Amino acid sequence: MFEIAARIEDEDNAVGCFDPTKVILRLIDEIPEAIVCVHDYGWKDYDHFQQRSAYEGTIRVAENDARRRAPIYIFRLRTATKQVIRGHAERYIVSIRSDEEISNDLKQRFILFLNSLTTNQIEIKSVRIENNDEFLV
Repeated sequence: MFEIAARIEDEDNAVGCFDPTKVILRLIDEIPEAIVCVHDYGWKDYDHFQQRSAYEGTIRVAENDARRRAPIYIFRLRTATKQVIRGHAERYIVSIRSDEEISNDLKQRFILFLNSLTTNQIEIKSVRIENNDEFLV
């Protein structure tokens, strides 16, 4: 198995995450041959357990997991050799996997794409507000 991934480690202490919807929209722009399923797979387990009338504890765990990770989108990439590469985007990971080695061209393009997933600069300032005016303090 071969994988290329961007992960936000220690998600319990992280204060930021990926926006899977924005990630998928940017993926389509950067790698137009991507085939994206727009169904949100984040609630798949929860829906499954609800339909099966599973134990309340199991349903609660699935619900908490979905709230933490969703939305989850899956996508596929095909190479010139017809190799199928599966990927997914969720809040704490964006990745592709393949049973076969991923071509250098696609590997480089996907790594460039992952490197482009950055957060905006956080602006911190201390001000005094009077009426609608701000004064730095």
